[in-house]
Amino acid sequence: MKRDDEKNRRSFLRTGLLGAAALTIIPRGLRSQSACDTTAVDFYGLGPFYSSGAPTRHVLASQEEAGTRLFLNGTVYANDCLTPLPNVILDIWHADDSGCYSRFEDCENPTQDDYKLRGIIRTGSEGTFALETVKPGHYLNGSQFRPSHIHLIVRHPEIEDLVTQLYFEGDPYIEIDAAASRPDAAGRIIPLEQGEAGLYGVFDIVLNVSTSGVEAEQTTSATRLRQNHPNPFTAMTRIPFYLAATQKVEITIYDLQGKTVATLLHKQMQPGSHAVEWNGTDAEGKPVESGTYFCRLTAGDLEQTRAMTKV
Repeated sequence: MKRDDEKNRRSFLRTGLLGAAALTIIPRGLRSQSACDTTAVDFYGLGPFYSSGAPTRHVLASQEEAGTRLFLNGTVYANDCLTPLPNVILDIWHADDSGCYSRFEDCENPTQDDYKLRGIIRTGSEGTFALETVKPGHYLNGSQFRPSHIHLIVRHPEIEDLVTQLYFEGDPYIEIDAAASRPDAAGRIIPLEQGEAGLYGVFDIVLNVSTSGVEAEQTTSATRLRQNHPNPFTAMTRIPFYLAATQKVEITIYDLQGKTVATLLHKQMQPGSHAVEWNGTDAEGKPVESGTYFCRLTAGDLEQTRAMTKV
């Protein structure tokens, strides 16, 4: 059992209250223009373990951090559930494998990281984001354990800062948790798949933001990089893109540290729909490890990036 001496501090969570409905995190397959809902942020709100000032990074957990590696990616959409939102800020934090929060509790910290398991991510030009961390552990909230969860503050200039929590299917404590068991949390409970390097999950965020402010480059007639399929993938994935004009095009794969893995395309191309395939190998033809990677399209002065997951 986790630390009993933390019970009183953690009982604070039971009194959390939230405001108006504004944020949805829902499986992409359930979305449509005719059924595009926004749901309440998490019942427990910010909680007692938030700390500002976290660094900007995609990898929240050092390689020495104990626990099961967790790879997440997704897209932030406007309230039509179709239009991606660039430059949305995600402020993320969670407990470690033993249920301990850095900066507030005496946690194991092999790399002496002041912001262990905390980070800020900004969505790319196509609204995508990705992160690598470890799966959070359970901890006592009063007399019972909280399910594994990840905290997020979602920041967009058109709306107030929104707070939510992400949960995982199959967690034994969801049904008895005051927040995770609520109907408005159902869309924020996502499945995880076991891969070679750890667990993999995809979740999309839908904000109550109008599409009127989205730049013209987001429209279907503009040059754009589309999401690869399948995703996640094992041996091969197809990366479609559209060119609005004749341009010199480069498509490059990067890892979470920003290192170039492979260049898939580098040539002048005619306008129209195109696609390139990636077989999950690096520039030397060696298979890359399972994990999250970024695909970047450069066409003239335009750059767009999407996240993809190899399992």
